[in-house]
Amino acid sequence: MNVFRTFSSYKKQFQKFLRIATGGGKVFYFEGDPVLGDVVDKSHWSLMKIPYGEHPHTIEDKRFLLKTKDGSIPLYLIGAHTPYSVEATINAFRQTYAGHRLVTCLELHTYSSLNQEYLPLYEGSLRESDQAMVYYNPSVVKNKKLPGLSQDVVKEYFGKKELEVYNDSSLLADDLRQLKENTLVLLLLTTGNFSGLDLNKLAAQVANR
Repeated sequence: MNVFRTFSSYKKQFQKFLRIATGGGKVFYFEGDPVLGDVVDKSHWSLMKIPYGEHPHTIEDKRFLLKTKDGSIPLYLIGAHTPYSVEATINAFRQTYAGHRLVTCLELHTYSSLNQEYLPLYEGSLRESDQAMVYYNPSVVKNKKLPGLSQDVVKEYFGKKELEVYNDSSLLADDLRQLKENTLVLLLLTTGNFSGLDLNKLAAQVANR
C-alpha cells in the first residue's frame, strides 16, 4: 500500500521535512518540478535552497548518454507508474524512437494511483503515446477499501480521447497480441505484473506476432 493516500498528504510530508531542516540546513531540489519548487519557495528563509536542473545528455544509437567530465555514459530507462515518471519515461522514449509507433500500457495498482483524489494528476501524462492503454483490477480497488472505479472515469482523468481502459488482464493481453505494426515500441509501465500476466511470455508473443 502507498503510505500517502492523497497528493495533499504527500506534499505535506515535504513541507514537514523542510520545517525540520531549517536553521542552517540545506535542500537540493529539482527546479523542473513546479510543485516541489513551490514547496521549497514557501519554506523558511534560513533554509539554504539549492536547485539543480536536467543533466546534460545526448541521444545516440537509441541510447541516452549522460555527459560527464570523463566522457559520455549510457543511461537506460526503466518502467514507472507515478504521474511524473510515466510522463518523463514516455517523453524520453518518444525522442529516442521518433520514427516508431509508441504504444504505452500502464497498470494502476498502488493505493494512490487508484484513488480518485490522486488520479487527476495523470492528466496529459500519456500525451506523447501514439496508442495508450491503462489497466486496473477492480478487486485491488475493493481490497484497498477505495471507492469503485469505472473505465469511463479513469479515461476522463487521463484526458486522452483515444485511451483504452481495461479491467480484465486477459482482454488486455489479447489486444496486445493483436498489435501488428513492425515499427512499434511497446512500453509496459508498472511495478506489478498486470494481475499475474507472464510478461516475458507476452513480450515474446508480441515480438513474434
